[in-house]
Order: sequence, then C-alpha cells, then structure tokens
Amino acid sequence: MARKKQKRKPAAKKTDKTEVQIMSEPRHNMVAYLDPQDKLVEFNEITKFLRESRINEAITHQTPVYKTLIKAFWDSANIIKVDGQEVIRGKVNELAVDVSVEILNTVLQLHDDPDAPYSVPLMCQRGCLLRMKCVDDILGGQINKAWLPLRYKFLLHILIQCLSNRRSGYDMANNDLVGLMVSLVLNKPFSISKYIFANMKENLGRTGVGGSKFWMYPRFLQMIMNVQHPNLPKSDNDVLKIDVMLEHSLKIFRGKTAKRYKESTPPRKMFGALANTAYVAPENDKWRHDDSQSDNEEPTLKKMIKDKFGRKKRKIKIFGDSDYESDNGDGDDKGGDGGDVGASGASTPGGDKSKQPVDDDESDSDDIPAEPGYEHYFDDHGVRQVRRLCTDQDVDYVSSDTESECLRKKKADVCRKKKSKKTIAASSAEPTITQPETISEPVLEANFNPQFAFIAEETEALMTSPTATTEPPPVTKTATEPPPIVTTQAEPLHATSSIQQYRSTTYQQSPERRSRMFSEMDQDEKVDFLFTQLQAAASQMNQQSEFMSSTRNTVIKQQLEINALKETVGKQQAEITQLRAENERLKVADAERAAQLQQMRVADNARGIEMNMLKERSAAVQQSAETFAAKHDDMRQWYNERNTTLINGFSTIKDAFEMSRKRVNTLWSERCKAQEVLQKRDHDSEDPGNPNASASSEQP
Repeated sequence: MARKKQKRKPAAKKTDKTEVQIMSEPRHNMVAYLDPQDKLVEFNEITKFLRESRINEAITHQTPVYKTLIKAFWDSANIIKVDGQEVIRGKVNELAVDVSVEILNTVLQLHDDPDAPYSVPLMCQRGCLLRMKCVDDILGGQINKAWLPLRYKFLLHILIQCLSNRRSGYDMANNDLVGLMVSLVLNKPFSISKYIFANMKENLGRTGVGGSKFWMYPRFLQMIMNVQHPNLPKSDNDVLKIDVMLEHSLKIFRGKTAKRYKESTPPRKMFGALANTAYVAPENDKWRHDDSQSDNEEPTLKKMIKDKFGRKKRKIKIFGDSDYESDNGDGDDKGGDGGDVGASGASTPGGDKSKQPVDDDESDSDDIPAEPGYEHYFDDHGVRQVRRLCTDQDVDYVSSDTESECLRKKKADVCRKKKSKKTIAASSAEPTITQPETISEPVLEANFNPQFAFIAEETEALMTSPTATTEPPPVTKTATEPPPIVTTQAEPLHATSSIQQYRSTTYQQSPERRSRMFSEMDQDEKVDFLFTQLQAAASQMNQQSEFMSSTRNTVIKQQLEINALKETVGKQQAEITQLRAENERLKVADAERAAQLQQMRVADNARGIEMNMLKERSAAVQQSAETFAAKHDDMRQWYNERNTTLINGFSTIKDAFEMSRKRVNTLWSERCKAQEVLQKRDHDSEDPGNPNASASSEQP
C-alpha cells in the first residue's frame, strides 16, 4: 500500500526581531575604507580622488553611535522653521538636537554652495554613464553598479553605502544618487547637504516601527550630537553597530567585478575631475567639452532613446466591445522609469521633428479623439495615453463628442461661414438710393451761407463770358415775383456716401447752374450779386486770416509745448538712467548684503554651536564643582572626626603618660631612698661586697 504523503508544515515567521534590528541596518551609512597606503593598485586613482574630495570627512569619519540617542531623536523629530529655514528638531534627554542644511554642511565639512541644486539633468547623467562605458540599460529609473567598470563601480559603491538613503538593495542607485556621482566626476555644482536633508525629510513622512521608516544616517546624527551636546550620557552597552569597510572587502569587491564586467586591457583612462582636480564642468548641462578628443556619445544616446521610447502602436481596451489604438513607448521594458530622458526621447518638445523618421501610419494617430468619458495625457516617458475622466465630483462635466459628431460640427461651421459670405456679397450688390436735388437761387443762399458763394476764378469767368450765347429769350416778371428756381435731377449717390461727398458734388455742379442764372439777371442784379460775392469773399478772407493767425499761434504754442516736453523727456530719460544705475548699484549692494547675511548666518550658526558647547562645558564644570564641593565637605567632616579621634587618643596617652611619669618619679624616689639607706647601711656595717666600703673606712 502506497505511503501517504504528509503535508509540509509552513515555515515559522520570524517574530523574534528586536526594534533595533527592525529600525537599523549596519550596512547603511557605513564608514569607507580608502586604502591610505595604496596597497591595491587597481583602486589607487579613485581612492586618491576620494581622499582629496569634499566628501572625505562624511564617508571616513568613524565615531561610536549610541542607539538610545538615535532612537530618541527619530521618535521626537519634526520639521520646524527657524529664521525662514527648515530645521529637523528632535529631543534627546530633554535637549534639542537641530539638523539643517547649514549644520550638515558645517559638521560634515562638505563645502557646499548654498545656491547649488541637489539634482543633475537626466540627459547629462545618461551621457556621462555612456562615457563611463556603462554596458546595460541606462534609461531606466535605477542603475546597477555592476554595469560599470571597476573604479566607477567603486565610486558608486561608496556613495550607496555611505551617503544614500537605502537600507537594502545596495547594488542599485536611483537618479538622485547617480546625479551625485556625475557631479563629482564632472565637478558640477551639487549640494550634498541638501540631498541628505531631503532624504531625512522624506524619512519623517514614512510609517513607524515595522514600516519603511528607520533610523536614517545614524553616524551623521551622532556627529552632530557630539558637536551640539558633547556631554550626553553614553554607555558601552548601548553602541549601535555600524559596519566599517576593510581592505579585505576591497579585494572581494575587485574579484566580483572582474567576473561580472569585462574591462579593456589596459583600463581606459579616467576623465573629468577624477583625472584632473582643476577640471571645469562643461556648460549647458553637457557631459563633455566641445573640444574633447574622445568619442561623442550623443548619437548613441539619441538612438537608444528612440529605440526604447519610440512610438509603437498597441491597442488599449477602453470599452468592452471597442479597442483604441494608442502610442505607448514602454513596451515590455523592465528597466524602470526613465524620467526626463524618456520624455525628451519620445515627445522631443522643441526639437527638429523633420530630422526624426516617423512612419506614415503613426503620424495620424494623434488626431484620433478620445471616447466620451476619457481623455488623452502624456505619461512620464512623454508617451500619449488614455485615462478615464473623473465625473463623480465634477458637476459641470460634459462628455466629449465622438469623431462623427466633431466632423458634423466642422461641416456646419464651414456652411455657416459660406452662407455669411454670400449674404455680405448680396448686400453689397444692392442698388443705391437716389433722390432729387433742389437748388435755390444762389444769391439768397450766399446771404445766409458763404459756402455757396462763388470764388474769384468763377466770378471772373462769369464776367468775361459772352452773354449772347447763353442768354435765353427775355422774360417779363414783376417785382413781387420770386426768383426763378431751377430744379435738376441729381446723379445717384451710393447709400454709404457721406454728407461731405454730397456737398462736394453739389458744389462742383454749381458753376454751370449759376452761369445760367447769372445770364438771366439784369445789370443791377448782376452788380448786387457781384457785390454780395465780394462781401462773401472778403468775409472768407477775414475768416481765413483769423484762422491762419489762430493756427499760427496754436502751432507756436504747440511747438513750445513740444520743446518743453522734449526737455521734460530728456530730464526724465536722465533720471531713468540714474535710477537704472542706482538700481544696479542697489542690486549689487543687495547681493553683497545677502552674501554678508549668509556669512553672518553661518558665523551665527557656528557661534550658536560654540555657545552650546560652552554651555555644556559650563554645566559640566559646575557639576564638577558641585561634586568637588561635596567631596570637600565629606573630607572636611572626615578630617574633623579624625582630629577628634586623635585628640581623644592623645588625651588618653597624655593621661597614661602622666600616670607613668608619676609612677616613675615615685619609683625613682623610692630607689633613691633605697640607695641612701643602703649607703648608710654599708657605711655602718662595712659591707665587703661594697667597693666603697674600704675606701670610706680608710679615711681618717
């Protein structure tokens, strides 16, 4: 009987990780090893460059890191503004620890330009990677350091391990970190302190324990704490593990690189600041100078962009029963987000499109409108895509027209324009309106309006003209008969003619009409008529003279005003020139004041740090003084107790000595008395044992 297979037990989850293991990573913010004795020949050029670069202090400074202090900072850190600048402030043992761009620049000795950016254009990054002979997809969102030669790979490895915000995946570098590497190679302006500060700000916005937030840049934070608060409590049992590169690590690194990347023999020469520390960065975001003798990578880069992000039609499902053809440059690419390089390669805004080959079937794809409820947009690669419109929150949303509806509206607009043109042409071709003209006797009109009077040439022509040929048969008329009125049919005028044109036409026809009337007059009427004409001419001459006089005075006044305006304009122009010069001077002064203000801020920051250090030292000195005072009191009390004990001991000894002395004196007195008794006895009894006995007995 076949044996039953037992089900495999699921693997146990790792739930025994501590907070330190979750929130910290030993390989993050490591300490670099730069081979100070140049034992490894393959790394000599790049290690020498790093030792002399402005990031040397940031990547090589080694200091013990204490996890309690780092944890306290990140648990209480928040972003505030001090003097208009963003500062990350955390509390460590009730002491404020501030981190800003200036503090990072000062403590890490980065020598950053305050106005420098912390990014490099993607096109410059990709071109520089090609110049480094990167062998794989450089248009993706991340670059694998294994794609680079040994020395450039080591440079990127140092930046990833020591300066990046990564806590895993140490083989990959994003665009910001690649921009930092390119700025170091090409000696371009790049603010590393802004890059680090931006990463710390981003870390604050992440989730807590177990999420993506972690204790970022612990070594840099410990360096800042050592400067701002050097007397923080520290314990050897509280040290956080931070890995340090060793010489053995470089040997392993060299061996792995030799297996993955086949470099030319001999290796290519390094370029930019790696070969010459005085290298000047190319202008206009280029990665090489125009007079460079090496190969130009720009055609290769453009071809790569076109091959990867070129427009390829593929169908996107919009409705359940309809497809839409859209341009998509992503394809099946797995290289990640290409950023601005992809956008420039796909859409090429501002470029010469005539030089780019475009297929006929792709050139008309942009004219297809989106379906109702959808719209076109351009993704990060600059590729045209389709997305659904948000209509739930848009009250005034109106769905877009279909293609047939758009064509119908266009045709209606064209027909409307043609119809309006026909209407205008028909209205312009309509017959003009004519009306009869009635002309009264000129003599009566001249009495009221000088405009109808004859001029001098007309009058002279009438005087010299023969009357026999033009004079009609005599007509008898009474004194009360009104002057004859001649009515003629006026020529038709256009409906849009002005009144002035009508009067000029009437005036041009007046000599013939008036000649017929003048021939019908008698001699007295002719004299009266000519006298009236002379009066009208004199009146016109007087009016013309007055008009000319007033015009001449007006012209003189206007000329004087013009001269005054010219002088005023000249003065204003001079004032404008002075104001411009003053403005330029003020701009220069503002720039100088801004520079001085920046220097003062840096100096004030340094003084603040020094003041904090002095305060900490003063507190430490005061604490030491208090400790010494307490010890002094203890010692004084001990000495007092000892003196009391000694005094008591000496008193006892003195008493014993006095007793001993008295006893000795007593004994001595008793001895002396005994000797006197013995001497007396010997003298009396002549003791043979006494040597003095015989002598005393022999005396007379």
